[in-house]
Amino acid sequence: YDEQLDSILKRTFPYSTYEGQTQWGNAFYSKHSIESVQVLSIPIGKCLPLASISIKGKSVTLFGCHLSSNNYVDAKTKLEVDDISTHGEAKQYLATWEKGYRSRRQDVDSLALQLADVDMSRLIALGDMNDIGGSYTIRAFGAMGLKDAWWKGGFGLGGTRKVFGFPFRIDHIMYGDGLQLYGVKDVDTNGLSDHDAVVAKFGIN
Repeated sequence: YDEQLDSILKRTFPYSTYEGQTQWGNAFYSKHSIESVQVLSIPIGKCLPLASISIKGKSVTLFGCHLSSNNYVDAKTKLEVDDISTHGEAKQYLATWEKGYRSRRQDVDSLALQLADVDMSRLIALGDMNDIGGSYTIRAFGAMGLKDAWWKGGFGLGGTRKVFGFPFRIDHIMYGDGLQLYGVKDVDTNGLSDHDAVVAKFGIN
């Protein structure tokens, strides 16, 4: 991610939370003016942007998240499940799986506290949440008053990350009651990313 990509995106989306750097790879680009940007901190160390955008006089809040992964043995060592070839590596990965679950639980519990004063009715929380539908992570967002766009309007598995050839839906779009879901789909990134994209269209109530 660099200034060259930023200049390309701003040709279509002139407003951005990007100011020479992203919050752990997260940035919003918009055709509409961005009223405010707040950077939230979570226990595992990632910083995430919360942006308020004005659309025809109505305010919509966007929250981008990239929650803790199952793949990190420590801060510097990453163990991809596709690369596991020995019993020892499999055992180590299972340990990181449990560690990732605990980390995401801390992340989302912290976010619930920081978002307590935010109007959830027009909030969209989206990103790589590294967890599947029905998990503690997704249930916690539901307890905040947000709905799962794929569960409400998607068709099929909606897998965004393949593990051993099986699709898992770990990228999500959650939204509040003040927004009307018109449609949601997954988009094949054709190798540009190890994840496929999720795109949703909303109306504002």
